[in-house]
Amino acid sequence: MSTETKTLTNADAKIQPKLGVKALVQIGMLSAIAIILMMFEIPLPFAPTFYKIDLSEVPVLVLEKLQTLLSDVLSVYRQV
Repeated sequence: MSTETKTLTNADAKIQPKLGVKALVQIGMLSAIAIILMMFEIPLPFAPTFYKIDLSEVPVLVLEKLQTLLSDVLSVYRQV
C-alpha cells in the first residue's frame, strides 16, 4: 500500500463541482418525502394483486424536470 496522499491544486479544485447549501437542503427534503411515500403502496386496479405503484420516485422526477426547465430558460435568456 502506498502512503502517498494527493494534494489538490487550484486547477483540480476548479474542476470538482461544489455542492451548495441549497442543493443539500433540496436533497434532504426530497429524501424525507420519498421515505414517507415509500410507506404507501397503491395496487393497480387493472393488474394482478402483487403489482403496486411506488410513489417514492415522484419528488425526484418533479425536481429534475423543474431544474431542467429552469436551466433551459436561463440559457435562452443568457444568449439574448
